[in-house]
Amino acid sequence: MADDLMDFLPPSGWGDLARKSDLDALEKRLESRMDSLDSRVDAVERQIVELRNEVRALGNLRHTIVLTGASLAISLFVGLGGLMVAVVQLTGR
Repeated sequence: MADDLMDFLPPSGWGDLARKSDLDALEKRLESRMDSLDSRVDAVERQIVELRNEVRALGNLRHTIVLTGASLAISLFVGLGGLMVAVVQLTGR
């Protein structure tokens, strides 16, 4: 019966067998790496949220600039129109 059990062992020898303590140490290393990876993913997610907020702010700024430019153009047009009326009235034409 012992010979039958020995047949299940790898042909390279005892050094290739993993003990429970080897598996426990591997599990701890993997858990540590997974925790580190989770921390990195959390940091990336925070950066994505910050970037999204910055893009929204830039979009709002763009709208403000466009509206300010349009208001300025209208004001200049009305102002120049008023100036033209004043010039015509002063020159008597």
